[in-house]
Amino acid sequence: MAHGELKDIDRGWRAAIQSMAAAAGRPGAHVVVGWPEGSPQHAGSSMTVAQIASIHEFGLPPHIPERSMLRATCELNSEKYTEALRKIGIGITYARIDLRRGLDLLGITIKGDVQKRIAAGIMPPNAPSTIARKGSSKPLIHTGQMRAALDHEVRGA
Repeated sequence: MAHGELKDIDRGWRAAIQSMAAAAGRPGAHVVVGWPEGSPQHAGSSMTVAQIASIHEFGLPPHIPERSMLRATCELNSEKYTEALRKIGIGITYARIDLRRGLDLLGITIKGDVQKRIAAGIMPPNAPSTIARKGSSKPLIHTGQMRAALDHEVRGA
């Protein structure tokens, strides 16, 4: 795969959400977790928080290694999210929850997990030159902007 090429690996969640959305009469409903397109400019940079997050998510050889926040969090928590989708589906079936609220809860859960992953530290640690400049070996936490700007949005529900 060429650098910068995005590979979408679906673990069946898309089909589960589409099935629930169709059953609820909202076939295009889904939840998006990430950094909004109109995200603020990152402090001390000419780039937005979303652009900086993208660079770290995929890496930028030769100097910036990949530090996946979104993809790795979803992979690490795949069973948890699959179970959450199952419970949302049951809740919709028995009219205990509506589709919008179910997807909102899923988005809140994923967002929180990504923020925890960032706070815990994503490998590899900062380079010695970065540690000298920022005072920490833990990447992605210097200003807190990236973690704070992460958001979720329910669409089409």
